[in-house]
Amino acid sequence: DKKDAKKPKFSTELVVAQNDKKDAKKPKNSVA
Repeated sequence: DKKDAKKPKFSTELVVAQNDKKDAKKPKNSVA
């Protein structure tokens, strides 16, 4: 929790955004 508290809130949002981009590259049929 302490480590997370030191991180700015947008840092986690960026990680989520990067994950979304990776998922977007995958064809829809690959996601069951």
